Amino acid sequence: MPFLYFPDNLDWSHNTFRAITQIACDGGDFGEIYRALNNIRVGNREDWYRGWRRSAEYVENLAKDAVAKGHLVTAWKSFFRAFSYYRQAQYILPPSDERKVSTYVKAVECFREGGKYHHPPIEPVEIPYGGTTLNGYMIHRIKDHKDKGPGVVWFGGADSPAEELYFQGASEAIQRGLTCLVVNGPGQGLTLYVKKIYSRHDYEKPYTSAIDFFTKRPEIDPKRIAIMGNSLGGYYVVRAAAFEERVRAAVAYGAVYDVNEDVFDFFPAIRPTLQWLVGARDEAEARAKFEQFTLRNVANRVTCPLLIVHGEEDYIAKADAAYKTRDGVRGPVELKMWKGSHSVREYHKEVLSYMFDWLSDRLKAP
Repeated sequence: MPFLYFPDNLDWSHNTFRAITQIACDGGDFGEIYRALNNIRVGNREDWYRGWRRSAEYVENLAKDAVAKGHLVTAWKSFFRAFSYYRQAQYILPPSDERKVSTYVKAVECFREGGKYHHPPIEPVEIPYGGTTLNGYMIHRIKDHKDKGPGVVWFGGADSPAEELYFQGASEAIQRGLTCLVVNGPGQGLTLYVKKIYSRHDYEKPYTSAIDFFTKRPEIDPKRIAIMGNSLGGYYVVRAAAFEERVRAAVAYGAVYDVNEDVFDFFPAIRPTLQWLVGARDEAEARAKFEQFTLRNVANRVTCPLLIVHGEEDYIAKADAAYKTRDGVRGPVELKMWKGSHSVREYHKEVLSYMFDWLSDRLKAP
């Protein structure tokens, strides 16, 4: 059984567990999280918003005080925790609530402030995409990050913006010599919240734009690039691997073979988020749009090595999606299942180590 902080609310429990697991990657502190959740009445959105917002503001002030005193490690760690708490605060708000966008923008400001003091500094970037740009970050490997080396292009899922990917594993990747380009693609983060660019079924297009950008960077070896996606991004990344010939390997950190079957119909609590990220007026229109979000007749084009990670007790994306994806691809594929829930948070550090060790092995210099 998954960890349920709120036994009567699976969605709220999921996001609480999400915050707790990110403690391992400097994305939170248990005491701060516990205080944020004090006096929250389950199902009360205002309680949730106020509780997380209070913690975010408190920790942001700690960060600012640390900067003033020249304690820069404390500063970046505190700004990063403040980002996590602001992101949590806005999560529960509907898109019609004006605080949703303003609170997320505040979260981004904290992440970028923290990134200035991180070692190496985290670099905000704008990636050309059609007639606009996608915002993202170059999270540089810790050692020799100015020389050419391997890298990973990573897009998140339905509600995991690029900034959060630092806590979902990029902090582990850079310790293994992998530079990460994390991106807010269509239907994600600032690209959705501010630019109102909605998701698309042919997600190889934004991946191609990101890879074009990545391969031109002087610190990246264009022959040693992998791609990654988590949660709904497990659909996006396999789709990209099917059409992008420049990648050496791919990781689906959570599988989604068919969005309607594996997520939309399986976990109704996420439908409002899915509806928003495709710009649908109602659930019926969202479901119709997601008819195209499937790996049928696509997965068989994947020939690069693919790692699929999934939880046997995943309550958001069907575990069967992992098997369908594995059976559909043509190239070398490894399916690694843990007895855990969504993103296998019960084995967070073990899973991250496995994924990035696997990638490191496949991105070694020839």
